[in-house]
Amino acid sequence: DSAYPGGETLIREAFRLGKIPESAFEICLASVTSSTFKQYDSALKLFWNFASLIKLIAFVPEVIHFLTTYFNKGISYSTFNSYRSAVAQIFGFNLAQVLELSVFQGSLSVKAEKPRYTNIWDSSIVLQFLKNWNNEDISLENLTYKLSMLLALATGQRVQTIALIELNNIISERSVEIKISGRIKSYKKNSF
Repeated sequence: DSAYPGGETLIREAFRLGKIPESAFEICLASVTSSTFKQYDSALKLFWNFASLIKLIAFVPEVIHFLTTYFNKGISYSTFNSYRSAVAQIFGFNLAQVLELSVFQGSLSVKAEKPRYTNIWDSSIVLQFLKNWNNEDISLENLTYKLSMLLALATGQRVQTIALIELNNIISERSVEIKISGRIKSYKKNSF
């Protein structure tokens, strides 16, 4: 019946109970970004309270019961997936596999995710608007907005990636190359 210790503390304790050497904790935690910790925190707190409420020792059936309870309360598929990932984080890879094969795949069939974007827009309207901005006559702030929009349209990158651009990482010889040195959440190992 103790208070929720916080996601990072809970995951550290899971590592300790899972017999992971303490010297490896920081390396293991480095695989989880601060934004992922924030995303997982609400699910881990709900699970902590859920497990405390009905005096559970958290094994696979109880985790499935937890996920089913919130699924039935109407959470979205992406929230469900976030909850599953958060809880699996404290129990390890094997639990994640079990949950992926049972509850996770079934949830997609029961509650099909709606597309995040259901509308498209005419980019020529924005391009025409920006064309009227003469680079020599506009403020540095508006020039920055113009460049950001053109980069987003030309590259298809997310706002997060555009925001990570640093002046010292822009290389301009025969063409312009922009290196992104910050960590991008959507980056997958071996994706480049």
